[in-house]
Amino acid sequence: MAESRFPKATGILNATPIKKGLKKDKTTYEIQQIVLEIDGYWEKDGVSHNDSYLMLFDTSKTVKGKLDEFSVNDPVNISYVMKGRSYLKKDGTRGYDNAMMAVAIDHANIDSGTRKPAKAQPQPVTNEVDDDQLPF
Repeated sequence: MAESRFPKATGILNATPIKKGLKKDKTTYEIQQIVLEIDGYWEKDGVSHNDSYLMLFDTSKTVKGKLDEFSVNDPVNISYVMKGRSYLKKDGTRGYDNAMMAVAIDHANIDSGTRKPAKAQPQPVTNEVDDDQLPF
């Protein structure tokens, strides 16, 4: 993925659910979503902890069109934007909502077993040498 101005999350593709709902005009809507499992690190009383967390993203049309290229358990990079809005509740008070929208997705180079960057695979060593490469 090219460098972008958007924040990026790297993790393991956990699921791709579809969120369904009802609009104010009583019509239905569907939003393709992505669930990304990421490693989370935190410290308490001087002890470091490592846990997995889930991040939920709505998808843009571009990302939705690319989801066929990915499978659950694939390591991925997701670039996203934050969306926020306010709305009027039935009781007349103001409510607030936010969501993260995935605007780009690509395969990541991480080890899905450890969620850490994958180590370069060693290349096989061959003993074949071209006679033109010998110094004598």
